[in-house]
Amino acid sequence: RQGPIPIHVGGVTPPALRRAGTLGDGWIETGSKTFEELEAKLAVVAQHRRDAGRADLPFEVTLSSAFGKTADAVKRCEDLGVSRVVVSADPVDGRMTPEGTSDWVKRYADTVIAKVR
Repeated sequence: RQGPIPIHVGGVTPPALRRAGTLGDGWIETGSKTFEELEAKLAVVAQHRRDAGRADLPFEVTLSSAFGKTADAVKRCEDLGVSRVVVSADPVDGRMTPEGTSDWVKRYADTVIAKVR
């Protein structure tokens, strides 16, 4: 990789969205519960990028697993310009086991990854 290390700003408060748009190379979304909430925050970040004259620079958006549970949700994220969705296995009975994690990965690969590739 050439150039400086990218800085991704996390958070959803107005100051965090401003920092992501004016200073960051990416935004890590935390806490949105709906796509409507997410879209509103993306619009704020995009406006800050435009205002700072940074709209033409590379920028990545990272979401939590709440937005990656289904193939349709991942496709919607892609349509919104999201760069990545970080997913994690759901614990069974409050804990993860190697077998439970392996089963989850297989199910996720079949029900989500295979449908968005």
